[in-house]
Amino acid sequence: MERMRLLKRLYLIALATGIWAGDAAAAELYVSPAGTGASCSPTSPCSFQTALSLAQSNGEDDVIYVAPGTYNVTETLTYETDDGDGGHKLVIVAQDPEHRPVLDGGGSVKIMRITTDTGRDGGDGGGDITISGLIFKDGEYFAMGAGLRVRTHDANVLVEKSEFEGNRCFQGIGGGAYLETVSGVVTVTGNRFSGNWGWDGAGGVYVAADSGSVTFTNNFLIGTG
Repeated sequence: MERMRLLKRLYLIALATGIWAGDAAAAELYVSPAGTGASCSPTSPCSFQTALSLAQSNGEDDVIYVAPGTYNVTETLTYETDDGDGGHKLVIVAQDPEHRPVLDGGGSVKIMRITTDTGRDGGDGGGDITISGLIFKDGEYFAMGAGLRVRTHDANVLVEKSEFEGNRCFQGIGGGAYLETVSGVVTVTGNRFSGNWGWDGAGGVYVAADSGSVTFTNNFLIGTG
């Protein structure tokens, strides 16, 4: 039964992202709340930031499997490239969808920032970003996206099956999540936003697309300002 659940989960990830488990072109990285070292393997998981740092520069599609538990984030988790890591995808997904990992900002930091186009000049096509099955809790920042901020130029963004709770931007918008693209596609589906706040509004989530497009479906928002 456990094997069947694992195979089903891997199939759904592959279906959504085009990354197939076992594909030589995709690196699989494993993180846990107490992870150390740099092997990032199932038997020796690393820290969340170590996995992100490896993924942003290894020139491969990456899947980061996030083990259950609470990750006390004291410094913003960052993934930054100028060309989408050479046009390679990043998937961050709960290792066990029935026990979602909690990323807790403790009311003091932005929890996660992902940028695929640091030069703001394009060239990140193919460097698509997927966030699936995580809980972003109690992030705080003065500007956009206290829980999660993702910025791309051409790359697509998918945020699904995640929760954003009690995140606050005290001088900005998009307390829970701020998702921005120029020509990519942003999809936000099956998420819950509760108790988030933004000084200038859009407390739950703010999505910006210039010539790109946005799909926003089956999300639940409550107590956002």
